[in-house]
Amino acid sequence: MARGSRPGGSSCGRRSPFASALGYLTFLDTLLISAFLVTAVVLILAVYLRRQDMKGRKAFVAKVDRYVILFYAVAYIGTMATVTLLFR
Repeated sequence: MARGSRPGGSSCGRRSPFASALGYLTFLDTLLISAFLVTAVVLILAVYLRRQDMKGRKAFVAKVDRYVILFYAVAYIGTMATVTLLFR
């Protein structure tokens, strides 16, 4: 057997641990990635709001925080609905 070749005949390099073994995204893969992205956006926004709070902009932070609480729920529901519709 040639050096670096696999028993199946494929001589491709190692597979990424993040790539699906199937070669395409499944419904659950897409759902988890979408949920991660929503959470990442909310985390970044939380850090920004904390910095604004430390600068003394408490009224601004309180106003934005009310909208973020609503946005978080709507974003998750919207993400679930969009992914479900894409995989119908």
